[in-house]
Amino acid sequence: MEAKNVEEANERFDAVTYNKGQGVLRMIENYLGEEDFRSGVRIYLDRHKWSNATAGDFWRALDESSGRDVTGLAGVWITEPGHPMVRCAVSEADGGLTVELEQERFFGDPEAVPTGQIWPVPMVFRYGTRDGAVREARYLLADRAGSVHLPDAVWYYPNGAGAGFYRTALDDRSVARLASGIGPLAPEERPALLANPWALARARQATLGTGREHMARLSGQHDLAGRAAHGAVQSGGANRRTHAA
Repeated sequence: MEAKNVEEANERFDAVTYNKGQGVLRMIENYLGEEDFRSGVRIYLDRHKWSNATAGDFWRALDESSGRDVTGLAGVWITEPGHPMVRCAVSEADGGLTVELEQERFFGDPEAVPTGQIWPVPMVFRYGTRDGAVREARYLLADRAGSVHLPDAVWYYPNGAGAGFYRTALDDRSVARLASGIGPLAPEERPALLANPWALARARQATLGTGREHMARLSGQHDLAGRAAHGAVQSGGANRRTHAA
């Protein structure tokens, strides 16, 4: 939003500015990788240490450090309202998995009218292979639809580190495969795994079954998400949520 004076500038520092701003920055850092992101920050600070700077200066420094078009990517995320939901449908192909992707704007209100917006979505996939290794793949969903191939994969999670500022809606095959990968997920990925299906269910974009399945599988874990899931399962909280929804 344009700010014409100091007072208007101060009014801009609200929850959207801070929470969405830090969420987008974290997503970009996760997509570029820690080293490229930090190198860009160093370039930005060194180049402008004795002068004023703009957001565009920061994005251009990240362009330089990463070799990617961060300026084009960040510009959309900063200026467009809302955030996307990415639908994921998996199939076996060439000894691994191919994930078909399609995006649309996510609304918590199930009665909201679609807007037709498209984001350049920087996705980080975490996936497990047949030999038990866990790998990462990065993919920029620049159009409404796209696909990514994960070599030798047996399961996948489309929001590595839980850092993506987007919702994901997994088809039944993806959910079934992810069941074997919940254990290897990082602690920061598990809360996102739980939060996502509940948000989709409230928006009538998914059933409550997926969230309850994930909750049951995480109830034996000892991190924060696992303890929360265990408490909900033990207390019957999942059933109460079902009736409330």
